[in-house]
Amino acid sequence: MTPSHRYMLDVAINSVSCDVLVNDVPVVRSYSGDRLDVKLPVGDFIISGRNTISIRTLVDLSEG
Repeated sequence: MTPSHRYMLDVAINSVSCDVLVNDVPVVRSYSGDRLDVKLPVGDFIISGRNTISIRTLVDLSEG
């Protein structure tokens, strides 16, 4: 990637605990269960070619 490109990830999480990953690198870890709105620079994690964004939610199985 050329240095002139800037990549941002706009994340809005509402009442769920989760991890947000860019190319398998965690960029957001929200475990409080509160609302979170954040914009993060992710250019350091972008690679040439195909990129992935993953969301891993943490579910409390005791809630039924």
